[in-house]
Amino acid sequence: MNQAIGSSIRMYRNAVRYPWVPSHDRRPVVEPPAGFTFLLGDAYPPGVNTVEERIAAFENGPTRDSFNVINVNAHMKGGHFVHYENPEAFAGDLRETFRKLR
Repeated sequence: MNQAIGSSIRMYRNAVRYPWVPSHDRRPVVEPPAGFTFLLGDAYPPGVNTVEERIAAFENGPTRDSFNVINVNAHMKGGHFVHYENPEAFAGDLRETFRKLR
């Protein structure tokens, strides 16, 4: 019998009790270059209706400084599996992220 859900629940419950703390004090915490693709179909954050608002919500949000952000983009079309639902946009964002690293 597979116990995957039980171990996942324990992981989330323990994350609340024992939140992750980085082993270093460098900034950004996640040092490798990162690209982000957001979709407006997501419910988070509430009140965001345009691509520009979604990018601004990330850029001004609490997690932005934790990453070495190279590229940020948002799209109107797509869902949880954006690489299947909007492959052109996903591939374009991936190319743009790596293009900036050349």
